[in-house]
Amino acid sequence: MRDLSAAERHRLRIRAKRLRYATEFFAATFTGKKSAKRQKKSLGALQSLQDALGTLNDIATRRVLLAKDGEESMDARLAAPDTGPDDEQKWIDEAERAYEHFTDVKAFWKT
Repeated sequence: MRDLSAAERHRLRIRAKRLRYATEFFAATFTGKKSAKRQKKSLGALQSLQDALGTLNDIATRRVLLAKDGEESMDARLAAPDTGPDDEQKWIDEAERAYEHFTDVKAFWKT
């Protein structure tokens, strides 16, 4: 995550979103307790990853707006309302944890 640009993280977020929707769509196809447990873990990790990457995108958008406007405009405040300048590292760490959790989950379509 640290080596990715803001644009690359945003593209990863979109891919995670698509994967989450696909998982939700196909979930009913794979029944059983083991599959349901894996689906839940997978979806939780994807949601966490998507949230962290979304916040990172908001921080990047805020940074661009600040650079363009030269001051903290309303648009910049709305882009990342609950984040400060030092929060980017925290969210990168969160995105990495979520990604690691996702990669540790066994495929729900294999039992």
